Amino acid sequence: MKVKNIVLVSACVVILFSVFYYFSFREKAINIELNLSNVLFLHKKQRSDNMGILFGTYIDSYGVLK
Repeated sequence: MKVKNIVLVSACVVILFSVFYYFSFREKAINIELNLSNVLFLHKKQRSDNMGILFGTYIDSYGVLK
């Protein structure tokens, strides 16, 4: 019984950390993409299309997730 509890707790911890790292990486990737777009002076609509292709989410010209 003790081993089963330890396995369940460790599985939950691993899942929580993986979700946290996924979202933190996604946030950094979006910031890097927006910074690159600003440096390259891409048009806002073009930047939105690039973000939608890369992340599967549409970001309008103001950078709001939809």
